[in-house]
Amino acid sequence: MLVLLGVALVCFYLAFVHRGRRKLDPRELAFRTLSRRLGFSRAEINTIRKYAIAIGLGSPVGIIMNPAMTAQALGSA
Repeated sequence: MLVLLGVALVCFYLAFVHRGRRKLDPRELAFRTLSRRLGFSRAEINTIRKYAIAIGLGSPVGIIMNPAMTAQALGSA
């Protein structure tokens, strides 16, 4: 009985986490995935985000897709 309750609570929690994740912009999800896989630190990710805002981009995923722009963003810190 206790095991069933635990499984039900875990399923309920996962359903709400997944639901919140679906509401995110696909560009933001792509940026998070790419930055994680490329091994950027939190400070580097924040720097790239600030650079994207400074140059007027709606999403930093375009910067992270271009190695020259990524280097420029991280070099401007």
